[in-house]
Amino acid sequence: MIQKNDSTGCVIFQPASYSTPECPVNIISKLFSSFSLKEFIKFEVNGKTGSLKKEFQKTFGDIDFPQKLLFISHGNFATFSFDSLSGPLGAEWWDIENEKFFIVAHSCHSAKILSHPNWKNKFKDWIGSKDKVWFCLNKDYYEVWSIFFHKLCKGLLETQNAIELKKTMSTFYFDALYESSVNSKSVTSFTIAAGRNISVLTCKSEFV
Repeated sequence: MIQKNDSTGCVIFQPASYSTPECPVNIISKLFSSFSLKEFIKFEVNGKTGSLKKEFQKTFGDIDFPQKLLFISHGNFATFSFDSLSGPLGAEWWDIENEKFFIVAHSCHSAKILSHPNWKNKFKDWIGSKDKVWFCLNKDYYEVWSIFFHKLCKGLLETQNAIELKKTMSTFYFDALYESSVNSKSVTSFTIAAGRNISVLTCKSEFV
């Protein structure tokens, strides 16, 4: 039995209906097998049950859902939802109607989605992207991004402050993108990507 406590988090992978082995969500899921972080529960959803809790309980039994969440998916800004194997999943599928949860949504347009009134009471705080998430995820950079996500998980567990974690995430992004650019000798590409990644991160309290 998994024992959930305040130092436990959950990383949720939600592959899209058009998912392929090359899909970033699937690649990032594999990266998580390259490091050990016992405080984090790894959980992949498909949207084929009625709610997030039902999928979670089907996998892990009758335990409380962790309050620190890293969510990796494809955003669907047109429907204010996130794509899954069974189609877009909106706020109603996230049946956690209280403000205990802190989520980092690593997904395109996630800030625009989570700031929509439909999502108002789902999360105590969130960090998301106002635009697309840009970074190079080919095999040459798997180690770089494994380190990034490992640091991100630890940062999420160790902080209650979304603004501070956003600053830390920006540093993690910068470091990873810099290492990628040095390896590929593509400084121009790095400069554009770094600007996109770092500038679009925002928090619930900052979003306008």
